[in-house]
Amino acid sequence: MANTDPVYISINNSAPAVLAVMSGLESQRAKQAAAISQRSKLPRNLFLAGLPFVGLDWLLGYNFLTFSLVTAGLWGAALAIRRGLARARPGNAFPAHFNTSREVIHTLRDDPDPRRNLFGHVDLTGAQQPAKRFREGTNAAGRAMEYFRDEWLSLKLKLYDGNMLRLSAIERVKVRKSYYKRSAISGKMKLKPAKLASAQQLKVRLSVNPLVYEIAERGNLKVGGGVGQFAFTQVSTAGGIIDVTADSTLRIVPPKEILGLLRLVYDQLQRKA
Repeated sequence: MANTDPVYISINNSAPAVLAVMSGLESQRAKQAAAISQRSKLPRNLFLAGLPFVGLDWLLGYNFLTFSLVTAGLWGAALAIRRGLARARPGNAFPAHFNTSREVIHTLRDDPDPRRNLFGHVDLTGAQQPAKRFREGTNAAGRAMEYFRDEWLSLKLKLYDGNMLRLSAIERVKVRKSYYKRSAISGKMKLKPAKLASAQQLKVRLSVNPLVYEIAERGNLKVGGGVGQFAFTQVSTAGGIIDVTADSTLRIVPPKEILGLLRLVYDQLQRKA
């Protein structure tokens, strides 16, 4: 996601504490942007402040190496400050999945066992990193390919009712590397740019507390079904565990897609008498 601030949050705390960290990141970024905005006029003011000294040398007939030296100092400071502000300026925003992650955690905030922490991470540092590359190969045309797996949201929490919930939101990215190809018209070698395709995947695993619930297998929770814009590609309810994998071609996953899947999974439970 271009021109955004990368975010990585390791989670080992209560939901309110995690939400406070996320709110703090936004507040810090807003303060930084406000401070830079206030200082943004300083380079222009220094530039204008240096002009009278050039005029003074001209009026007195000097060789522009007297008072104009002050101008050179002011303009040099203006340039240095401008470069510093450009380096310090934050990106346009946090990545879009920042809000999705926060909304999911916010919705689940009252569900965990209060004696237990949430575990996992929010990783919005980007998919195309060596550590996230899980395979390389070639396509049918013999072009070099790279495959990345980016688990941008991972949550594990023991719920108040004794169930154990694991949630993963994963972006799978396929990159055809750039290559040179001879033009059929001009005969010259031309560089074909890299080509990227991505898809999103949600994984939910609910280990059911057998003292409280049994699995009823209701509704559309089966391979070939779906919820929102996600289609189920793997569903299992064996051994007291509901295990679901859902895929979508969405680029950005709204929180309602994740929350809808969690709601459907929980709808499979029937409380024991």
